[in-house]
Parts: sequence; structure tokens; C-alpha cells
Amino acid sequence: MLALGCIAQAKDGDWRSNYAYILNKYVKESGFDYATLKKNKADTEILLLVTKALEHHTPEHIQQFSKDEQFAIYVNAYNAWMLVKALELYPIESILNKYPNFYKESKIIVGREMTFDELEHEILRKQYFDARVHFAVNCASKGCPLLLNEPYAGHKLEQQLEQVTKNFINSQHGVQLTAPESPVAQVSQLFEWFSQDFVKQEGSVVAFINKYLEFPIKSVSGYINYDWALNQSY
Repeated sequence: MLALGCIAQAKDGDWRSNYAYILNKYVKESGFDYATLKKNKADTEILLLVTKALEHHTPEHIQQFSKDEQFAIYVNAYNAWMLVKALELYPIESILNKYPNFYKESKIIVGREMTFDELEHEILRKQYFDARVHFAVNCASKGCPLLLNEPYAGHKLEQQLEQVTKNFINSQHGVQLTAPESPVAQVSQLFEWFSQDFVKQEGSVVAFINKYLEFPIKSVSGYINYDWALNQSY
């Protein structure tokens, strides 16, 4: 575990501005700059401060906020903890390939101890259903939607979710047309693994994709192999 230093006494209210600083500085168009952050001990402690503050967000405490703010807190917690865990393992080519049970077993704290899978599937997907969550949480892999360069916030959650969803679907990792302006495409395996979420929200996977895609499609011909390589920027 990375050293916590003096952050244990950090004020809970500082976490969002600290997280904004980290995201704004290290999120790049090609991924996250773990290499530079790993060398910067001061900024590493700032990131740890964020997760330390989020440890105190118990379910009872979170319930006082609006539903959108609750959702935003949990997404921020997932992504911040993922950065910390990836940073601990860095340099590494792929978290999943080296640690197949990482997401099921790695312990994080958001009010209580849980795993990444529990936070994503038992809390975010079940308690705050929105299929766009799949484009907001980041699993530290190149196949994942890019991290947003700012924290999620309840008062602008709708705008942020629309932005990350549109960005991913119109990226090479989201949808690949079989030919220029073709009505047929290969799509991310996210649409295969969580097809029920997209069907529930928009009636079909294609309908969900077409809500955001610049060139609407008529059918899906297959799935893009998910890239589990670490999302290190280049």
C-alpha cells in the first residue's frame, strides 16, 4: 500500500477539489499518466487523500444527498480507488491479465469495505440504474471509456454522463463501422456483457447506440475484442 503520510487528518470537504486537481493534471486524451504521477509523491498523497475522505461516506451519510449526487459520489469513489490500486501495481502491462480476480477481490472502502464488482454491480447498477454508468466507471484498461477530466457532480451529472457516453460510442473502442457510412458495425464488448442494461433503457442495443452515434447503424455484426492493457497515456 502506498504510504498515507499525514493525510489521515485531511478534511473530508477537500476531497472534490483535490480530485479535480489530479484528474485535470493527469487525464490525457490517450489515457491516464500513471508514470508521471508515480514519480510525484506530493500528488500521489493528494490522490490518497481523496480515497481517505471517501472512506467516511457511509450509506447513511450519502443518503442525505440527492440521487444524482449519491450516484456521482459512488462513481468518483470507484474511479479514484481504481487509480490508487493501478498506481500501486504500476508499472504493469495489464491488471486483469496478471490478477484475474482483481475486480472481484480487491478491497476498497466507501463507507464500508467492498470490492470493485460490488460497487459497480450491487450498488451503481442495482440501486441507481442508468446504463450510462458503463461509460463513467473506469477499470484502468484501454478498452474502457476514457476517464472524465473532472469529478462527477450531482448538479451536472446528466451533462457529464451524456458527454462520456457520446465520446465513447463515437470512438474506435466503442463502435467501428464495417465500411464508411455503413449501417452495420462492430461494437464494444460492453454492449454484449451488459446488453440487458441497454435494452432496458432504450429498447435495444442498437437504439441505445444510435441515440449517440454520428452515423446511425441498423445492426451489430460482432464485438470488438476488449483491450485489457493498462490505460497508460502515451
